[in-house]
Amino acid sequence: MHASIISAFFLSLMASAAPTGCTQYTVKDGDYCSGIANANGITLQQFYDYNGGNGKFGGADCPSLWVGTVVCVSAP
Repeated sequence: MHASIISAFFLSLMASAAPTGCTQYTVKDGDYCSGIANANGITLQQFYDYNGGNGKFGGADCPSLWVGTVVCVSAP
């Protein structure tokens, strides 16, 4: 029961934080920040800038980049 409440909380945060006004990408299993950036022709720094900084995903290796999260891959 407790885990389902926590899961619902995180899913609601992800949905409410979905970016607008940019080209969007939905994170898939195995994705990482620099790979998403490279695949979309942007720098890693641009990826961070478009998505609230690298701290949003837990730092340089993006350990907090969750499957299903919608991110910007272009400027808003």
